[in-house]
Amino acid sequence: MADIYVYDVTPPGWGEKLIASYLVVGKRAVLIETGPRSSAEKLIEELRRDGFKPDKIIVTHIHLDHAGGVGVLAREFNAEVVVHPRGLKHLADPSKLWAASRAVLGPIAEVYGEPVPVPEELLCACGDNGTINLDESRLRLLYTPGHASHHQVVLLEPEGILFTGDAAGVSVEVDGDRIRLPTTPPPFRPKLYIESLQRMAELRPERVAPTHYGFDPMDGLEYINYHMLQLKTWLDEVEKLVKEGITDPDEAARILASRLPEARKALKADNKIIYVTFYKSTVWGMIEYFKEKEFLGGKS
Repeated sequence: MADIYVYDVTPPGWGEKLIASYLVVGKRAVLIETGPRSSAEKLIEELRRDGFKPDKIIVTHIHLDHAGGVGVLAREFNAEVVVHPRGLKHLADPSKLWAASRAVLGPIAEVYGEPVPVPEELLCACGDNGTINLDESRLRLLYTPGHASHHQVVLLEPEGILFTGDAAGVSVEVDGDRIRLPTTPPPFRPKLYIESLQRMAELRPERVAPTHYGFDPMDGLEYINYHMLQLKTWLDEVEKLVKEGITDPDEAARILASRLPEARKALKADNKIIYVTFYKSTVWGMIEYFKEKEFLGGKS
């Protein structure tokens, strides 16, 4: 059976345990997620301290908080980088990804840091149901769009551990309390997101390990079902707000916090990064979806 190590790759100054990188060790060491560029040197130092040299890196998707450091890690360990085919070109040349991230994220992109290219000889496009053998265990990649068109989750078999990236929300512990939120920044596609959750539920995972952050204490299937119900509830509430003409993310977030317990926790959390990076961006993505749907006459 494989061993799993969790490394905290939260950017400096943001507190702790907001972004995780997972090392899965069997006959080889495979890193799942690298975190942002700004945490890459810290992760390298900790991996070397623990005696690990990953020969493969999987990124669930190419957003900066998940894969911003992959170019640095790949070069340092001469590790093959496994990504969905849609994300391949953006890791080889991240200039467009960086420009788009700066336009959307603003100062947060600068905190994550500018990614460096992954050498093309180290890039490997791996689509749905691709596998990586770890001797007695294996990692299986499954296509799960919705959060992003190139998103994949990673299932460790037979252990039943599902590394969900951002396809099954956020689960972070703050001040002894757990905050569980959808993670739906624009462009968000609810139908694909829900279909992805249904696919994950069919796997009946023992545990889930979101990138934000670590192993959730719930049973894996229970967590997926909880998140699916939560997502639908939030969508219903945001749709009502948009129909009422409320489209400012901050205003909508304040109203939702008066109606939804998890939203209230996110709004009131002492670490305001949770509000800015997780909660507000989720509300924004849902608002933009309903605005687009209305513009297209309900066809989105």
